[in-house]
Amino acid sequence: MYSPKNLSCGFAAVISLSALAMLAVAQGPAAAPLMVHQLKPNVYWIEGGGGNSGVIVGDKGVIVVDAKTTPAAGKELLEDIAKITPKPVTTVILTHSDGDHVNGLASFPAGITIIAHENNKKEQDAALAAGGRGAPPAGHLPTQIISKNKQDLKIEVIAEREVPQNSKVLRDQDIRITPYRKNLTLMLRLVTIWDEEKQEEITFLTNHLKFGATTIARIYKERWQIELFFKALKQLLRVKTFVGTSANALKTQIWIALIAILVLKYLHLKSQYGWSLSNLVALVRQQLFVYRNLYLWLDAPFEAPPVLTGVHDSQLALGF
Repeated sequence: MYSPKNLSCGFAAVISLSALAMLAVAQGPAAAPLMVHQLKPNVYWIEGGGGNSGVIVGDKGVIVVDAKTTPAAGKELLEDIAKITPKPVTTVILTHSDGDHVNGLASFPAGITIIAHENNKKEQDAALAAGGRGAPPAGHLPTQIISKNKQDLKIEVIAEREVPQNSKVLRDQDIRITPYRKNLTLMLRLVTIWDEEKQEEITFLTNHLKFGATTIARIYKERWQIELFFKALKQLLRVKTFVGTSANALKTQIWIALIAILVLKYLHLKSQYGWSLSNLVALVRQQLFVYRNLYLWLDAPFEAPPVLTGVHDSQLALGF
């Protein structure tokens, strides 16, 4: 039978493991050398340089996800990619407009495809217009955007694409549009999906013609959830790097981190004290080696530990 004391110790043990688990989600210091981790035969994660980057080696070229914090780090990233494959970098996907995602683009070759959400491009354009701080050079701004459809567009469907089976994609169309009050015509793509949660259709507009329809929808819909998830892991668990890079090592560390977050969130919801999750994580670390009831501490965190009369008074006899 489990007692509150045993359960408290169990929670402490799981949280202790999370403190030891190293997950590659935190942004390494800019001065540190980059570290290359192979996740799949053609997929790599490159750590350091003020931000994390993903590398996908394709048949004809390399796709990079985020370009580091500085031109120097971007140059080092390209050098590490050259050690992995002789194929050229053809595409960069930007998940955010912060400097640790875009500033390294200054070292990338001209003429590559740079994909971002339309708001990402607007923020980079504004930063460049304000003097360039926090933005790459003008020749390295996004060349292809993903955006939600606008209501003031005249749309003409010129081709219907095949819709993936057993998916939420309703339509995938090549279109010609004429923006409101603008004397120009654009050849773009319109992807419509069914949002089960909101019970409504969502339509996405992009000039990227190669990605699958489900990929385009997920880039827009899930970008913030992915960003917030990794932000919570790196801030709350203080994770820095992977201990191992084998498939088993990565899965083990990821599961430990997920279990720790789940346990901490459970404690957060159970407590009657007005914790923020970050404060709870910071203070629960201090209780890992304190002999006390964790449930009682959650509701009265500033009370002194109980007096342990008789617990440590006797000397254990060695059996030899």
